[in-house]
Amino acid sequence: MRSFQEFFVFILLIMLTCVTNVHANSIWIKPLPTKTLKNHPKEMAIFELDHSPLDNKQPLLLVHGLAGENRPYFRWEKVIQKFQLNPEMVKSYKIYLLRYNSKTSLTESVNQFQDILDKFSKTTHNQPITVIALSMGGNLIYESMLDAKTEAKIKVLVTMGTPFHGTPLFCPDWMQYGIYKSDMFFFSKIDLAIAYHLFFHKNPTLTHEIRWDNCDKAIPDIGSFKSWLPFGPKGNLTIPNTDNKYLHNINSLGYGKDKLITYAGYMLNGYMLPTPIRYLKSTICLPYSFVAVYVPAFFAREKAALKLINKTISEIQSTKQCQKLNNTKFVYHLNDGITPIASAIFIPESAMLQYPLAKESDIPNMNKVTDVKVARVFRNIDHLTFITGQSLISPTNLLTDELHPKLGKQSIFDWMMMDLLHSSNETQLAKTPIPYKVISPKTDL
Repeated sequence: MRSFQEFFVFILLIMLTCVTNVHANSIWIKPLPTKTLKNHPKEMAIFELDHSPLDNKQPLLLVHGLAGENRPYFRWEKVIQKFQLNPEMVKSYKIYLLRYNSKTSLTESVNQFQDILDKFSKTTHNQPITVIALSMGGNLIYESMLDAKTEAKIKVLVTMGTPFHGTPLFCPDWMQYGIYKSDMFFFSKIDLAIAYHLFFHKNPTLTHEIRWDNCDKAIPDIGSFKSWLPFGPKGNLTIPNTDNKYLHNINSLGYGKDKLITYAGYMLNGYMLPTPIRYLKSTICLPYSFVAVYVPAFFAREKAALKLINKTISEIQSTKQCQKLNNTKFVYHLNDGITPIASAIFIPESAMLQYPLAKESDIPNMNKVTDVKVARVFRNIDHLTFITGQSLISPTNLLTDELHPKLGKQSIFDWMMMDLLHSSNETQLAKTPIPYKVISPKTDL
């Protein structure tokens, strides 16, 4: 009897060893300890959502954005839950999650991803991999795809709010100059100037690698400026020390854009209104804005902070040439609190210099110039709606794609699943249904 037990244990150990070898870069994603999540990972890793076999499903890799590595399930809980409630998604895809240090330079992360994807691809029988990436996660994957071997392993890249052209938000001197020239109260100028200075100091990777690439020639050449306010905005705004030549060179290649499905969003704000009405509304709503936006933003409430950043990006100063093309001085008020929509849907530079994109009426014209696989723009959502599903005003959270309004309204998760399943059907899949189990991230993971 004892020899039989020893033989059984021996066989079990062999089986476990085989599984470990096959999934050398993949771990079942149980909730990571809080202490582990607080620390930035030393190495990039790919986790599998569950132990179900891949079989004839397609691998679906979810890639987080800034600081996502510090959140449970890398901040994909609601997305996963919705996907797992859809039988077609369960039948078509097996979910994996990438965890990486978003504080690390993109160049280093790109090298790590190219290496780990090569190993991961072998464990998935070299099946083409579909990727969903939030924000700077999209920059990571797209820049990795500049390598032909990596690009060949990726079937589709779905990006959400990704700053392909960068964002003015990560241009320190440009943002400081916008605060300097704005008509906000002096204490707000001081508060924002200090806040942005501290943020940029703590996130140098963003300012070096994801600042605006000046594809629209909007960065003004101002020189040195300094507010008379103590601790107020100051800087040295010039084109050479502000524009992002690194991103500009990458984007000029136009490589792999036929594999991109790009999502963008924008928040409604006062800069869409005529100036007299805007001033009147801002004055009347000042007490509400202070309580509902400024105070929560001061205490790092994300939704409030995004509203405040949306306003600050809207006020950024641009060149006369850019203002003339867009017929407004507020050329970036169509943004989700982080990324202008022109950057998120990856408008080519030639179109940025010819077509305005500063008003809602300009959005439908982008259908003529987009060169990605699919581009979608959603009204009145912020940068987090892509992973929370919460619209800013609609109680039903149903959204219209402003580039394709005839497709009707559905939640952001349904838009994602529609694009994924359409992409899945572009290749021959097995006809035999695969057994599935609906899971809840809060209980079964």
